Amino acid sequence: MTQAMTSALTSALTRPPQHFPVSFAAQTCTLALHMYFLLFLARAFINTFGITQPSAQGEQRAAYFIGTLLFLIVLGMVAALAGFIFVHR
Repeated sequence: MTQAMTSALTSALTRPPQHFPVSFAAQTCTLALHMYFLLFLARAFINTFGITQPSAQGEQRAAYFIGTLLFLIVLGMVAALAGFIFVHR
């Protein structure tokens, strides 16, 4: 193996993946447990509907947006259930 090949291989192995910014690893290490779940939901939504992959900041914004919508849906369901129980009691 030549010196140029060795150098290219070493730089390719130590370089972060191209589809994530360098700051993604630093952000992922400091995220709280709930954020992992929200990012999982956002990535699943983005990949399911074939949306263009956002940046790390856009992905986090989408995760908060989807999490907020899910929270509001659950809150509405609880309110509807409480109203149903109150009316039919």
